[in-house]
Amino acid sequence: MSILPVKKNYSGDFSTQNLLIGVTFIAIFAMAARPPADTDTWWHLRSGQYIVQNWTVPTVDPFSHTQAGQLWIDHGWLAQIFWYALFAVGGWAAMGLALAALVTASFWFVWKQIEANVFVAAFAMILGTIVSSIVWAARPQMLSFLLTAVVAYLLHRFKRHNGRLLPWLPLVMLLWVNVHGGFAIGFMLMVAYVMGETVNNLTHHRDDQVVSWTRLKHLLLVIVVSLAVVVVNPHTWRMWLYPFQTVGISALRDFIQEWQSPNFHLVWMQPFIIMLLLTMVALARSNRRADWTDLTLVAMWTVLALFAARNIAIFGVVVAPILARYADLVWVKQWQTWGYTSVPFSTVTV
Repeated sequence: MSILPVKKNYSGDFSTQNLLIGVTFIAIFAMAARPPADTDTWWHLRSGQYIVQNWTVPTVDPFSHTQAGQLWIDHGWLAQIFWYALFAVGGWAAMGLALAALVTASFWFVWKQIEANVFVAAFAMILGTIVSSIVWAARPQMLSFLLTAVVAYLLHRFKRHNGRLLPWLPLVMLLWVNVHGGFAIGFMLMVAYVMGETVNNLTHHRDDQVVSWTRLKHLLLVIVVSLAVVVVNPHTWRMWLYPFQTVGISALRDFIQEWQSPNFHLVWMQPFIIMLLLTMVALARSNRRADWTDLTLVAMWTVLALFAARNIAIFGVVVAPILARYADLVWVKQWQTWGYTSVPFSTVTV
């Protein structure tokens, strides 16, 4: 018989668990409160300034000498306005605080997906935070980072708690396509759920909540609607092609480090390997059949992270709840193996 985790509910009096939750989020905010400057930050600020001063989103390159007047898809125009407005109002300090707030908000949505005892949950969260920290900078991709967590949460709620996807998911995608070209991540998460839940149904998986065939049709409808709203941006239908065009640029892979495979001789790349190995151990030792959607998500983002280091950050966000879910089962199983009838710090409703 499988051991299913109980949904966390941390309402009530102050307790050790509430203290740990507070410390976890304070630690995440403190980790992310860093100087926001990055080599790309400068031109994003300049683009935001251009848009604000000219009241138009550039469609050709207005800045460079060699490419002046050439077609340019400024996919992060709305995020550039956001960062420039912060810089204009509060300088680097405002940008640094906004960066920390974005990271913390992202992991709040991650936390909402975790159903495990608070100690396992905090460990998975902090590890996911460390793994994802390699991309934290005042750039449009940090809005993508937050929206990844939001979409993952909506899909989690849809699968495990019968949550609604309409109208929320298409609205998120409408915002996403105007803040960063990483909106393709949202579709990849949706496709992972379609694939995983299809196999769950075909294999009669019963150890987790499974999305029925009827609700899978609903998810497919949401994907179609979300694809349709992608054209609602200054570059219209070109944004359908933009993600494919970007990954096809060989110069990115050849000369930009974050687009290359991770170099595990670098210390800051190694937490990814630790998290991946712990997830594999937790899946193997949980004493139950793994959910196919969980397996699809882990496999998808492991492969993508091994192809391009920038995807390691998404791995940290997507896999943290999965690691916590199976590690919690391992925790309970181990204490039961030792003969304890009452499991210390087991998954509880507080």
